[in-house]
Amino acid sequence: MLGDEPSEVAKRVQQLACTADIVVWTHEEQIFAASADSATKVLPELTIGVYGAGVLLAEIEDDIERFRERRSET
Repeated sequence: MLGDEPSEVAKRVQQLACTADIVVWTHEEQIFAASADSATKVLPELTIGVYGAGVLLAEIEDDIERFRERRSET
């Protein structure tokens, strides 16, 4: 969930990104991930990021925090 600790979400995203490029987005406070090919189907305002092999946990965590900040401003 979007309210979960960024580090826990980031670890799972990093694991998934080891096998394929993925897009990560949120809908109704839930976080989803799918093949990056699906990125064109995800609304930009719901997208947290697109990640691939070698992505750093800190990068994912920062993206989650920035996404949360953007959402709280609206």
